[in-house]
Amino acid sequence: MAALGRQVLGGRRLVPLSWACWARRTSHPPERGRTKHSTASLGGSLEEAFRAGPRNSVQPPGCSTNPVQCLPEKQSTPVESGSLEPEKVISSLLDMGFSDAQVKDLLSTLPGKLRRMLHGCPEVFTMRQQDIDDIVKLLKEKCLFTAQQVTEILHRCPGVLQEDPNELEYKFQYAYFRMGVKHLDIVRTDFLQYSVNKIKQRHSYLERLGRYQTPDKKGQTQITNPLLKDILRVSESEFLAKTACSSAEEFEVFKKLLAREEEEQEEEEEPESSTSEDKEEQL
Repeated sequence: MAALGRQVLGGRRLVPLSWACWARRTSHPPERGRTKHSTASLGGSLEEAFRAGPRNSVQPPGCSTNPVQCLPEKQSTPVESGSLEPEKVISSLLDMGFSDAQVKDLLSTLPGKLRRMLHGCPEVFTMRQQDIDDIVKLLKEKCLFTAQQVTEILHRCPGVLQEDPNELEYKFQYAYFRMGVKHLDIVRTDFLQYSVNKIKQRHSYLERLGRYQTPDKKGQTQITNPLLKDILRVSESEFLAKTACSSAEEFEVFKKLLAREEEEQEEEEEPESSTSEDKEEQL
């Protein structure tokens, strides 16, 4: 991990890992007209896979005393949280091949945390188990999250299951090495749900304004860094007004400059990659 850290801290793009191309599920969706038992079995398999609570903890929608375990129909969510309205969730499930009765049974039998996952990423119900296992393995072995932290990430940010593994790993490394964000804070702030582009733009802008510093080895900075929620969980206008204290025009100019810098960096790295490949072929 130290070597990977040097790559990120040096501002260079990470070398793609030997992951297979991210594939969508190829198996057939549930047939319309299946029995209630098959729908319940689907919820049960996911419940076991993600270590959710037992079925006897299920409560009717809107009646749970724990807001994490039961997502109400209308809820104020962070900007770009990726959660869907109930109508869109139902529509997505119907498009996947579930019948009206199956959708009703599925939503009524899922434990609170799995229901939240369904609202955030309904496609999880048609993913291959191998694809899910690959992301879980990456979070545990490459990013070194604990099993409990991985479970929490999947509950809070189910969209990571559909991300490209290389992109997901790079996002973690950027948070850990470039921004100095620890594992627990990555989980608590739902950091992995945001795009790499948004993270880099806002963090780099604050850094160049002198409003963000990467902590040293002791975790200390000479200034007080803004909270992650004030960097990522707010709209762009609020970010500029309250966190960056800058204008929209200045930020737009910076984003164009940053994009140009990254393009030039990629062009510089391409000849290096080609040279390395040629040497390997000669050997």
